[in-house]
Formats: sequence, structure tokens, C-alpha cells
Amino acid sequence: GYHEVVQFSFVPKSLIELFPNECEAIEICNPVNSEFSYMRTNVLQSLVMAAQHNYQRQMKQFKLFEVGQSFQLINNKILEQTQLAAICVGNSARGYGNRVCTVDYYDMQSLALGLLAKHGMESITITDSLHPALHPKQSCRLMYQGSVVGEVGVLHPATSKALSLPEAALLIL
Repeated sequence: GYHEVVQFSFVPKSLIELFPNECEAIEICNPVNSEFSYMRTNVLQSLVMAAQHNYQRQMKQFKLFEVGQSFQLINNKILEQTQLAAICVGNSARGYGNRVCTVDYYDMQSLALGLLAKHGMESITITDSLHPALHPKQSCRLMYQGSVVGEVGVLHPATSKALSLPEAALLIL
């Protein structure tokens, strides 16, 4: 199963740049810690900090998720959205006989489609993801009635290297 994490909404500028958003990030005028001077524009930005923390402490396989608020500046107004993000690192048992396999894009896509179906969104259209933090050949954008409802994919190798994480499968809803 997945372990829920609850992270602060403050992230360093480096994570804002690694996981960009179409909207402007909100810089905090008087941050508690100068390193964490931005509000996250995506829940995944703080979730990867938890993944880094676990991986640096010799945890080589784990599944984390967070349901939290993201903050975006649109037309000088702050938009606060609830988002779900998940990250899987390492192996997972699946299939007949519980074969051990590395968690991949298809595992996360299946998870996303299952979650959306449970919320009445069954006719999901899958298109190419344009997210620069995700691998271009192992990622997709999920659309429902013409609106983007999520992105699924594997970290781009450059992103993995920048975060000092192994290849990891991600889900952003």
C-alpha cells in the first residue's frame, strides 16, 4: 500500500524550476527559512522532498501519496487547489505468483484510471504529456470532457539526477 505524507506548502526555488507550472509561483516575503521561500504550485514539489528524505536514508522501495493544497498566482489573485500526488520508488509485487517488478508508468496509469473511475470519470482521454519533469516516452496527460485532470509518468532522467532519486513513477491529479 501507499503511505500518506503531509508536507509543508513551502518549497525551494529549485523545485519550482524542476516542476514548472503555467502559473506564476508565489514568493513569500518573510519566510521562516530562506531556503523554503516559495509556495508550492504543485503538491508533487513537496512530495519529492519526502521521497528524497526516504531514499537518502537507505529506503530503496516505497510508495507515498499526499492530498494537499497547491498555490498559484493568476491575474494577481491566489488560486488554492486541492491536489493528489503519488510517487513510487523501487519494486512492487504483481501478477500471478506476485512477481517482483519495478514500478513503472503502466502501474501509475492503471492507478490513476482506477481512481478517476471511482469518482465517476470513466471516459478518460489519454494524450501526450508535455511536462518537462516527466520522461516524454513514458508519460501521459489525462483528459476528461476536454479538461486536464492529471498527468502520469516516470521522472525524466535529468530530473531524477537533479533530485538524486532513481527512476520513479509519478501520478499528479
